[in-house]
Amino acid sequence: MDQKYLVAIQIGSTCVKGAVATISSAADLSLSVVNVVEEPIHDSVIYGIVQNVRDVEGAVTNVINRIEERLKNRRVAHVYVGVDGRTFRAQPKTIEQNYFEEKEITARLIEEIRNSVTDSENPQDQVIDVLAKSFVVDNVETANPVGSFGSYVKANLTQLVCSNKLISNLERVIPKSVTITKYIAQQTAIADVVLTDEEKQIGCMLVDLGSQTTAVSIYKKGVLQYLRTIPMGSRNITRDIARVFNVLEEKAEAYKINPDSAPTTIDHKRLTDCINARSLEIVANIVAQLKFAGYTHNDIPAGLVLVGQGAKLDATTEYFRKRQLRFRFGLLNSSIKVVNPSIDISSSIGVISILYDAAKIGIESTAMEETPAVQGEINFDEKETENNEDEPQGPARTTERQHGPKWGVFKNIRNLMERVERFSTQDDEPEDDNE
Repeated sequence: MDQKYLVAIQIGSTCVKGAVATISSAADLSLSVVNVVEEPIHDSVIYGIVQNVRDVEGAVTNVINRIEERLKNRRVAHVYVGVDGRTFRAQPKTIEQNYFEEKEITARLIEEIRNSVTDSENPQDQVIDVLAKSFVVDNVETANPVGSFGSYVKANLTQLVCSNKLISNLERVIPKSVTITKYIAQQTAIADVVLTDEEKQIGCMLVDLGSQTTAVSIYKKGVLQYLRTIPMGSRNITRDIARVFNVLEEKAEAYKINPDSAPTTIDHKRLTDCINARSLEIVANIVAQLKFAGYTHNDIPAGLVLVGQGAKLDATTEYFRKRQLRFRFGLLNSSIKVVNPSIDISSSIGVISILYDAAKIGIESTAMEETPAVQGEINFDEKETENNEDEPQGPARTTERQHGPKWGVFKNIRNLMERVERFSTQDDEPEDDNE
């Protein structure tokens, strides 16, 4: 059975992650994650927006190269890229349609309504996705209007938007030889893999505690009701520790994760107070989102579902307990198989969720192509490749990645023809009488 490959890229504030999964057939969309790789980056992404394009481009290229090394004779041709960050948010949108006569409400008609709001009214923003919230057909509210008949349709939709700059810089860091098939809204993708249908129906809050940002989304009646990104994350705690104790962030990070690992020269009580103070502020901002969304604790009986590296901190979870908030840690749903035992599932939920959403979009977008091996007798002129001004410049980009493995064959033929032409031209030139 021919396997289809999907590749996802997640660009975070501390690293770039790539993941590859297989889908066996169009009839069976079970996802098997075969590899997850990551490349560290430092201060190149701020609140979800790429600042240093060249550094991140190099990390993305390295991730793709490592994926290709694992799967012989294949190259990454298409990728799905996750989108999140401070500018990522949800905003309501209402569309009303009046028809001359009663008609059947079909899936195609609903899709046309959704497609009519894929452009943002704000020129500084870009719409990543449009989600259905509820519908009214001839004054009757329904969650699923398909199959109904009516002459009036009101669609309550949710636009997921982010800044144009976020998208434009993501496009710059993906190698030119790779096509971005689709941008995936990271927070809703995570919800699809860690939340149960029951939790979404009765009410819950999904919290993704990242390094620089914390994304909060509220689900009720089976759909997304609210989404906001708080510009605050676990790195704030790390920086507080580094500043207070005058140590590098690497050491501060270790002290944050395990306060007992701090040397005796570090005042343990002061360290604990430092961690607790910022953790309390982050939790307070998370809980405040309930009020901003117009809900109370009673409206989310399923409680909180926590993901992200910041969710592992004891100080953070302790404050949820003190506020008597029910919570659990997010886990992948059973339809996703992680076949590589070396993959750290808890830290890979984000990039795996992109693969899961990609699988639901459609199997026709194959992310990897077979690349026939180059013939052994072909002699690639490496020096000439490096000095070719026509070749793209940038981290870890080679002629083969940009043009494909056959480029070397055509390039050598072209060079040979140019040398023959120069030799012929020299023979035709008249001799200088002064010599």
